[in-house]
Amino acid sequence: MKKIQWVAVSVCFVLAVTLWFLVTLNNQTYTTSFDVPVKLKDFPRDLQLLDDFPAEMRIFATGPGIKLLYQDFDPMRDTLVIDFDDFKEQGYFLAGNNLGLITNTLIEGLEAVAAEPDTIRLSYAVKSNKRVPVRLDIEFDLPPSYRVPQDGFRYVDTVLITGPSDSLAKVTEVKTRHTLLPHSIVPTEAFVPLDSVRSIQMLPNFIRVQYSPQPFTEKVMLLPVHAVGTPVGTIVHFDPDTVTIRLLMPLSKFETAQVRDIAVEVHYSDIDGRSKYVLPNIMHLPPDVSLVSFAPHLVQYMIITQE
Repeated sequence: MKKIQWVAVSVCFVLAVTLWFLVTLNNQTYTTSFDVPVKLKDFPRDLQLLDDFPAEMRIFATGPGIKLLYQDFDPMRDTLVIDFDDFKEQGYFLAGNNLGLITNTLIEGLEAVAAEPDTIRLSYAVKSNKRVPVRLDIEFDLPPSYRVPQDGFRYVDTVLITGPSDSLAKVTEVKTRHTLLPHSIVPTEAFVPLDSVRSIQMLPNFIRVQYSPQPFTEKVMLLPVHAVGTPVGTIVHFDPDTVTIRLLMPLSKFETAQVRDIAVEVHYSDIDGRSKYVLPNIMHLPPDVSLVSFAPHLVQYMIITQE
């Protein structure tokens, strides 16, 4: 019996406290803040805002505590709609001058007294578009013996950008963010994000890169040194008259790479009579073939003039 009495007393106490709390909230005025979604209405498609438009506005409201409580727990708060046509001439929306409009987003009985941000700029410009080249900033993550040949790398090298005409005129290219491509030795596709440019939209905002890594290997060749641009009646002899070059090339080209495809040349105009040595140039490397090293770096020369 005592236990039942204790429960009854506890329930009555809770009800009394709750009733007192609700009456107090209903009879006293408080001030608090709420985050309300913001939407810009009737903004023309051929224009673009030059300043960021907020997605939310913090509204400071005053009113009975019970209504503030309802507003705080309202899962479907009204959106503050700013009509572009009403404010485009002055170029900004001042919250302090439009508290009545803001109050309409709250439940009846509450009043907006301030808002943040107080000023929303509506500066805009005519929007246009153009296509510009893309500069890649990527890094391959491949085993040491693998490379990506030219014919094994594909991507769309231009992108359409949209924005204010004045801003577009200054953009001559866009670049990607520095991206480490996935570690792979099989054909791979990756999406590389473009670096953002203020007030410029990019379509798309990423570049699709496709690449096929291939095994590379080194090949050593012994090539003769040739003089080019030699005047008529002049002969140039070199010592040594051959150079050993070390090349890195796709394994698939190892057998087909021939000596006749590559040249070791010394241009007559590069010969400086104050030195008896000259630096040869490695020329006409096939696509996807790179020079690792060559020796000797300097060769002696002798110029013979025929009478």
